[in-house]
Amino acid sequence: MFKSTGKLPAVFALFLAVSLLVGFGSVAQAQSYKIGTIWPMTGTSAAFGVIQKANSLVAKYVNEAGGIRGHDLKLVQRDSGSVPNRGVDAARKLVNVEGVHGLVGAYSSGVAMAVSQGVTIPNKIPYITIGTSPMISVVEDNDYFFRTSAHGLFNGRVLGEAMWEDGARDVGIIYVNNAYGKGLADAAAVTIEKIHDGEVLAKVPFEIGKSSYTSQIKQAYANGKVDAALIIAYPEDATTMHNNIVALGYHDIPWYGSPDQKVPELIDSLGANYMSSIQIGSTQGRWPGPSNDSFVNGYEEEYGQEPPKPYMAPGFDAVASMALAIGATGKSPSEITGTDIRDKLRPVTSPPGEEVYATPESFKKAFKLLSEGKDINYIGASGKIEFDKYGDAMSAIQTWTITDDGEIEVVENVLPEPIPRDLMGEEYQG
Repeated sequence: MFKSTGKLPAVFALFLAVSLLVGFGSVAQAQSYKIGTIWPMTGTSAAFGVIQKANSLVAKYVNEAGGIRGHDLKLVQRDSGSVPNRGVDAARKLVNVEGVHGLVGAYSSGVAMAVSQGVTIPNKIPYITIGTSPMISVVEDNDYFFRTSAHGLFNGRVLGEAMWEDGARDVGIIYVNNAYGKGLADAAAVTIEKIHDGEVLAKVPFEIGKSSYTSQIKQAYANGKVDAALIIAYPEDATTMHNNIVALGYHDIPWYGSPDQKVPELIDSLGANYMSSIQIGSTQGRWPGPSNDSFVNGYEEEYGQEPPKPYMAPGFDAVASMALAIGATGKSPSEITGTDIRDKLRPVTSPPGEEVYATPESFKKAFKLLSEGKDINYIGASGKIEFDKYGDAMSAIQTWTITDDGEIEVVENVLPEPIPRDLMGEEYQG
């Protein structure tokens, strides 16, 4: 037995010190607000995993502002692998193991819908995606599923209008066979055929990862009889497809591009001569203002380049919106629920309220206003946000082209009207 001396034996003192340190560490960790992020670091959409860096920039700004109610914002990233089953598995770990308070991400609409239906909706976790399928709007979600990007009814209309205005009357469409590709293809076709009086000669789906798309291209181009073609493909498949187009002798037919082809890698692979033959592409836009300036300038300062990919701005806004909603609840990390955050997402991103932006100074101001019970209205880098009844944000569309010397050139950023849903098929009604 130890003799009582009024002092702890050295071994007990060391044990107590370690225990206290571990305990304090656990408390500190528990006192962080946690947002899970899920992006494709591998697979067909891996080029867009870089959106995680835009998320990290928001967390940096929030923590520089003193955190949310004095607590740090922590992001926990997992890889979706670009496929639904891996995305669902990643989301389950974020919710059930990491205990995140909310979730953002999933570049692919198919992954996003699988995650929402398999994980976030049943667990009452608010989830903000940037997937663009119009089908996301009509998922039965009990209002836990939001998005900050402009969806296919916006993008499809912009592309369809561009083809029509350029004189295309007989159009061919080839699209990746998933929720994103189908939604964009259907919207463009409705614009050509129902809003205008043109004709879509062929609308051809394709599966990802094939070594050749020659037969699908022949069908979509109606053996070279179309006035113009719309190509909806991810970068890896687009490279194969564009090489097939050249081999078939269709490279002189004007073509229009989906958001995924606004990437430097495609230009490097195919060459400026071919890629500059694009007429117009459309993608997620950016909206002028302090949030966009903070996003672009902060990204360049942090990572040494301008934001390189489309859809980084709505990814940035997703974390900003959720961080502000967390602040609006007035609850600590141990008290807050997903329903609390869900109920504040619209109020912090809509009028009335003082306009706030994604800068350290503005975040500090926003959290102070919220602590005083005052209203705020977040204006994002991608648009005005203002989530509608479907949970969709008011977000910009950007048109772009590629110059003769291989540079991606922005034509304009606009806030267009979407295609009316009553012109679309039954599956798009909600």
